[in-house]
Amino acid sequence: TTTGATTTTGATNTTGGATTTTAVTTGVPPDSTVQSFSTRTVLTVADCQTAKDMADKAPDWFIKAFASLYSWLATDDVKVVLQALGCGRRLNDDLARILSSATLAADYTATVPAGTTVKSTDIRPPDASGFQTALQSELKGSQFENTTLTVANFSTPQIVANPPAGPVCAAASLRAIIPLLVVLFFVLERQILTR
Repeated sequence: TTTGATTTTGATNTTGGATTTTAVTTGVPPDSTVQSFSTRTVLTVADCQTAKDMADKAPDWFIKAFASLYSWLATDDVKVVLQALGCGRRLNDDLARILSSATLAADYTATVPAGTTVKSTDIRPPDASGFQTALQSELKGSQFENTTLTVANFSTPQIVANPPAGPVCAAASLRAIIPLLVVLFFVLERQILTR
């Protein structure tokens, strides 16, 4: 019996030129089916104006880049919130020009499409370099085509999942039945004694 949340942090390893990312499970049984998951990354861009412009105009490209990393995920099932960090409205133009870079946070939520079964052990954080390549490809032909950007590692995915249909559920059902069996035993015992 395991009590409490189980968290396995994903890690990206490169061996002989091959990049692999370990599976991630956060707070859910490993055989659960996934409803949705969320993750975040932070990008470094040239300046605050670029970060603000991307937050306002680039969400669709960010969604397409993210969805392309999961074979079962459609763009309609992905949402992203982009936010320029440390670039408040009171930051004057001169100071904005002095700053050599700015950061852009991308908070993703992805919903597993209806009719698709994905186990919690199948959910992995996107590979940062793979996402960066996909995003730069999506940005071609846009005003951000020549934007220099760097993508940080994605956070451990937070998973919303259904409970597993196997032994865990069977055990839960058995625990619910035990009190009824105890009551039935006492009723039968009393009937035998009164005969």
